[in-house]
Amino acid sequence: MAQIKEHMCRFQTLDKETKQKHLQQIVMPLIELKMAQHQLEQVSRMLVDLEVFELDEVLEMFCSPKDLKERVEEAHELIKESQ
Repeated sequence: MAQIKEHMCRFQTLDKETKQKHLQQIVMPLIELKMAQHQLEQVSRMLVDLEVFELDEVLEMFCSPKDLKERVEEAHELIKESQ
């Protein structure tokens, strides 16, 4: 995440899909403890969806274990409801 903050101007010039892939790579190690691979990918995509969240919100979530945990739980609930 520090890399994104340091290079925010350059990061902002990336297309949305590339931004989301970079953010997903950051969040996956933070949430992978007790999750199957397919859930990990789905939850991480949901957490960094730039159609839903502003970039600042995503970055703040990365810095707050409590917020991250809450968002992961919300994503799990949405996945369960959709199945």
